[in-house]
Amino acid sequence: MTLQQDVDVASLHATIATLGRSLGTETRDATRALYAPLHPIDPPQRIVRDLAYGPHPRNVLDLHLPSAAVKSPLPVLVFVHGGGYVAGNKGGPGQALHDNIGRFAVGHGLIGVTINYRFAPEFKFPSGGEDVAAAIAFLAANVGSYGGDPERIVAMGHSAGAAHVATCVATPEIAGRATGLCGAVLSSGIYDPGALWGPVSTEYYGDDAAAWPAMASRPGLVATDLPFMLLVAEFDPPDFHRQAVLVASDFVEQHQQLPLLVRGEGHNHFSSPAHYGSVDAAFSSEVARFITLVTS
Repeated sequence: MTLQQDVDVASLHATIATLGRSLGTETRDATRALYAPLHPIDPPQRIVRDLAYGPHPRNVLDLHLPSAAVKSPLPVLVFVHGGGYVAGNKGGPGQALHDNIGRFAVGHGLIGVTINYRFAPEFKFPSGGEDVAAAIAFLAANVGSYGGDPERIVAMGHSAGAAHVATCVATPEIAGRATGLCGAVLSSGIYDPGALWGPVSTEYYGDDAAAWPAMASRPGLVATDLPFMLLVAEFDPPDFHRQAVLVASDFVEQHQQLPLLVRGEGHNHFSSPAHYGSVDAAFSSEVARFITLVTS
């Protein structure tokens, strides 16, 4: 295994730059291969696997816990994976991704949670946001017995996961179920399917383009009182940059200030979740700073 202190992060980012902005499997696999040596196959944190938070087989979550006893309740970071609304997983035995995010959480004095959710096309909008709210409600009721603070829960989603977290936050009837949520981290997500330059996931949002604007989380994000931050990777496809900018622009119009918006220099769509818990920490340190702010 590569020693973290021996990694040249600048060279790592230079290699990522050569991979371009594609969301294709070649770029995905090459990027993940760069980070695989930086993560232990057997995570050092204590993990409780596959707790059911809902009735569907994919309504399960993993708890990532410190090995030592908790003296006072810890804030909770819930991570919602990407996968184009139709694929992906929370991690598991022998899979560094996304257990690395649980390890990042524990390393920053948090309890980490990684969740699965129902997939399109069987389950369409707003099922993802509903699953995020159900997971948070489950944690609010149960995480205290594991040393977590049910009133200090932060939800972080990447790609499709960010869209689901945004739907949860921005839709009042769904947000009301997510008790204990005190902040959100939205990483390279879609917040207005009707404003995309590229193709829309009709598997999740449906074929009726006239219905897409009503599915946008963008207005609700601007209106919410919940603190949130927007993340994009330098080498994300342009649509992800534009989606974040549209939310930020509307936010400025309403609040006369920018929301917290961070661009991950040297990262692409796949290195963004893969770098958590590694020596490549500049991007993730911004997330840690935000979490500290909203949970203090």
